[in-house]
Amino acid sequence: VVPLPSRGGPGRSGQRRRKIPGAGLRPAKDPAIKKLNDKTANKDKKSKADAIMEELMTKYVGLATVKASMLELRALVEFDLTRKRWFGEDMSIMGQSFHMKFLGNPGSGKTVVARLVGELLVALGVIEPPPKEFFCKGRDYSKEPEELVFREVARADLVGEYVGNTAPRVQGAICDSLGGVLFIDEAYSLVKNNGKDPFGQEAVDTLIKEMEDKRKEIIVILAGYEKEMDKFFESNPGFKSRVPITFHFDDYMCDDLLAIGRFSLNKIQYTLKREDEPGLAHLINFASGCCHEEMGCRISRDNGNGRTVRNVVEAVVRTQTERLSEMPNFSELSKEEMGALAQSDLELVAAELANNLLGRMCAKDGTVTLVGDSLKQHLFKKLYAKHLPVKALVNVIRKVNLGSIELLPMIGGRGNSTSDLNQRILSCSGRIQEFQKALSTEVSSVCSTDHGMNKTAKEISSSSTPVELTPELARKVAKDSGLASALENLVSSLEGYGVDDELKTIKSATSPLCQDCLQSCKAARSKLDTTTVQMKVDLLLDFLAS
Repeated sequence: VVPLPSRGGPGRSGQRRRKIPGAGLRPAKDPAIKKLNDKTANKDKKSKADAIMEELMTKYVGLATVKASMLELRALVEFDLTRKRWFGEDMSIMGQSFHMKFLGNPGSGKTVVARLVGELLVALGVIEPPPKEFFCKGRDYSKEPEELVFREVARADLVGEYVGNTAPRVQGAICDSLGGVLFIDEAYSLVKNNGKDPFGQEAVDTLIKEMEDKRKEIIVILAGYEKEMDKFFESNPGFKSRVPITFHFDDYMCDDLLAIGRFSLNKIQYTLKREDEPGLAHLINFASGCCHEEMGCRISRDNGNGRTVRNVVEAVVRTQTERLSEMPNFSELSKEEMGALAQSDLELVAAELANNLLGRMCAKDGTVTLVGDSLKQHLFKKLYAKHLPVKALVNVIRKVNLGSIELLPMIGGRGNSTSDLNQRILSCSGRIQEFQKALSTEVSSVCSTDHGMNKTAKEISSSSTPVELTPELARKVAKDSGLASALENLVSSLEGYGVDDELKTIKSATSPLCQDCLQSCKAARSKLDTTTVQMKVDLLLDFLAS
């Protein structure tokens, strides 16, 4: 409306108004204004999304595969939103399901990335806020949340302890997470006992229905180890069509973990001299068992990644605190002195780590000694039948190897704690060598040319008269064959983990795990089995002839 000059001159209040074309229309119905509003809204969405992506790319170390997946996800979402504006909501190329599975080891950044994914999809308008009239106990949907709605749960939060308790728990978790993300860590643990878990299965069935019914208002992220998650999805096919997006979280390389360690120390205002930084790297490498990018190695899925770095940093800070608190002028220390870490702090933590990670396994009653003694006393088959600690053996051999590489060069033999550390690693190396010797001796007694199964087979085959297959002989054959099979499995399992490569770097280990063990035992067992079968055939023929 444009005001016109007054006709009455000064003192007259009358005004004539003329209409301008388009004036008086409601802004929402004006195509030009609507287009401008859409453009402004899209610009706001884009700026928020840019900020979230910049945070991921610049603030977080490593995660190269995840960052690439996030870029792809954002591009796909923005393309789909543009397509729907042209062709309508029914023409989405993705449907309405943005539920995801995150596959990776603990400490690889899954929870952090889940929050960023939620923030990104909320910023892009993919996750819709629940209707204001929607009722959920404990939630008021009439108010906009100040930050992303994010809830992390596990089996204990979703699976009830009695009939009728599980479904309400799952529905409550979904209800609390509407307008945001429900993150289920170790999702494969929802159903236990190979599927024979009625409460767990009820949780899965309820979750699948809620994910489908409320797919516009929530994103469910299922996280866990890759192998277990694949098995979990195969046993619950309802997830496959409802969880279309997968993120793979690789383990951090050693350089990445060191960068995380530096960042963690700087964040709490602790400083480390440049010449002492290699010591921090050695601690992290030993504790995590990480890989360097230039070399291929096997990473244990229990290495902890970022969580292990956090534990190492906390141990160093705790050690420094104890050292400073013992000083008589503690209260007079400057800010710089309070935040300064020393090489001695790192050395004490090295001794503590070695004791924690190697102490029990290398003790007189530890895993290495237990297996070695069972081999010496010919009780290995009995131990194998109960529970063979192959993984524990592999872990201790690797840790001793890492200790030799990472910790011994770091300490240089200074102080009581470091001499204890040196003694611990040498003691472990010695026990591993004893285990190797016991394994070779047992294999020789059971599988070599002139002993055990070969000797029995030779006696049977060389006899001038038919040998009767008595119960005693049958038991002896079964015992020798079973023991050889157990030894084969042990050696095969250890070699499958690459233990031979680890042993080459342990100073006290001068020979392979067990020279030609597999070949000799397999050959002897095959010969004995063939001889025994021939005896049974001969007995049958004699019976038929009579």
